[in-house]
Amino acid sequence: MRKLEVVTIIGVAAGWWLLLFSVAALMMFWRVDNEPGVAAEIARPYLIAALVSFFSGGPLFVGSNLYLLLATQTKTALLIAWAVVIGITAMACLFSPLLLILMV
Repeated sequence: MRKLEVVTIIGVAAGWWLLLFSVAALMMFWRVDNEPGVAAEIARPYLIAALVSFFSGGPLFVGSNLYLLLATQTKTALLIAWAVVIGITAMACLFSPLLLILMV
């Protein structure tokens, strides 16, 4: 496996993690922003950071996947990348109760 394929696998994983993180952060800080009695300026930087995370993770995830689909000779790197994505998704599902506890 070439170095570029390894970097692209890391790009797929990082892009997917950024997408999942941005949705969780957006939900949590939007709830803080809508809390009565809280100054509106407290959560806004975090909401902007969640949007930046979303709009940087999406192109990273899609671009890395497209590279692995179109430019690699073997599809082993793509299978490894998607195995990592499934692992990240499973870990996000395991930590979702923690997010709900933080939102209450």
